[in-house]
Amino acid sequence: QEQEQKKKKILSLEEIVEETKELVNIWIEKVQKIKNNRLLTILENSGPMPEDNVELFSFWACSLLPLTEIDKDFFLSTSSTKKRLLRLQKLLRTRSPEKSC
Repeated sequence: QEQEQKKKKILSLEEIVEETKELVNIWIEKVQKIKNNRLLTILENSGPMPEDNVELFSFWACSLLPLTEIDKDFFLSTSSTKKRLLRLQKLLRTRSPEKSC
């Protein structure tokens, strides 16, 4: 049981935010490296990463990614910043800027 508890470690919102920021920075570096004009324009227009407002950061980070309608609906309808960040992490891990049109 102790091993199961370690596997199911509940992360704090601060830990989730920090991990999401790392993933966003990796995404940004990839976009800059591949020089995808559409994604570079999105980055330029998005402004700097919000540092002091977690909810604003979650929406800002979502605005960087090309999203499906299902993703957009989820992000807009979810009132939980934690859930929004966890879903965003999943997208940042599974979607590549190289494959974005």
